[in-house]
Formats: sequence, structure tokens, C-alpha cells
Amino acid sequence: AIARGALPSGADLQVDTWHSHPLWHALRRFLRARKGDVAAACDMFCEHADWRRDFRTDDILRWFNDEFHEKDAVRDVYPSFYLRQDRMGRPVYVERLGRLDIKKLTKLTSIDRLVKYHVFEYEALVRHHFPYLQSLRPENDRWDDKSTQSLTIIDLKGVSLSSFRAEARDYLSCITKIDSCNYPELLGNLMVINTPFFFRGVWAVVKPMLDPAT
Repeated sequence: AIARGALPSGADLQVDTWHSHPLWHALRRFLRARKGDVAAACDMFCEHADWRRDFRTDDILRWFNDEFHEKDAVRDVYPSFYLRQDRMGRPVYVERLGRLDIKKLTKLTSIDRLVKYHVFEYEALVRHHFPYLQSLRPENDRWDDKSTQSLTIIDLKGVSLSSFRAEARDYLSCITKIDSCNYPELLGNLMVINTPFFFRGVWAVVKPMLDPAT
């Protein structure tokens, strides 16, 4: 990774950090994602470093505050938020997908900006939520695998088939690829609640987008 420019020369696993995470912990996530294959994990990490540069993730907080002017309107139509932590000390993230009005949402913003907003949420998780929660743990019990994953709750109360228009499928497909390639091993558990009768059909569409291990 150093030779390919993904990490600075002389990077120290025990000292350096990777966007608020200990470097060793960040690298271990990519190693686990590639089932212990060091070469494949190195490729994945280097591709991630390239993606961060191209996507300008280091600028994402400024973009959210200064340029994503529609954020309040988007959150009203598509509510999502972090809700404290679970018994394992993991941050709890909630999406009320049943409140999603995709027609109204696409009038408020573009799919590209929604994708950028999604990346902002992950960057907030990695850079702020995890470090804060880890600081509350005993020093010898920080940055273990379980406490550095999240619990995600998807609430489908009120969802209808119209929520899964082509735009919604395109958006889900895009963010699923981004998540699996660039934020591996951060999801501990996902709960889907208040599922409607047609959920089995929707799941049949979503399932092929996910890694089999997931």
C-alpha cells in the first residue's frame, strides 16, 4: 500500500490513523473483507484510497454544511438519523424508509447528490461517532471488531410499491456498491421492521446486490 501511494512512506501501524481510526484497525477491516487474502485486501485498500481522492471525501463535511442546502427538506422526505447506542456500545442508525416519497425527493435533489449525502453519513460514522464511542470505553477495550460496527434499523412502516421506482433501484444499487467496496466490515447487524406483504419480492431484487457473506 505504501509502494502504491495509498499510505505515506514510513506509515506506522501502531501510531498512524486512517481518518480517525487506528491504521491497523482500518487495514484489518479490508483484510477481513477479503477473507484473509493479503494481496486482495491490498488491492481493495488501494482502490479505496483512489476512490476517496476521486470522490473528494476529505471535503465532504464542508460540502454538506456549505453546499447541500436541501438537507433539511431531504431529511423530512427521507428521515434517517443516529439514535444513541445499543447494549454492545455500537451506534444505532435508523432509516424510516416507509416515509420515503421518491417523486418528491427527486424534485428536491439529484441521485448524485443523494449518493454524496449517503457517503457523508458514512464519513460521519467513521470520523465522529466511532471515535467518540470508543473514547467512552476502557482503554484496553477499544477498537475491537464488534464495537466498531453499527446496528442499522430499516423501518418499512407505510412503504408502498411506488417507493421502489427505477430511481430508487438505481440509488440502492449505487450505494450498495460504494458501501461494500469502501466501508467494509462496518455493519454489525441490520434489522428490517414493519415489513409489508410484498417485502419478499423486494428482497428477491435486493439480495443479489449484497455480498453472500453479508
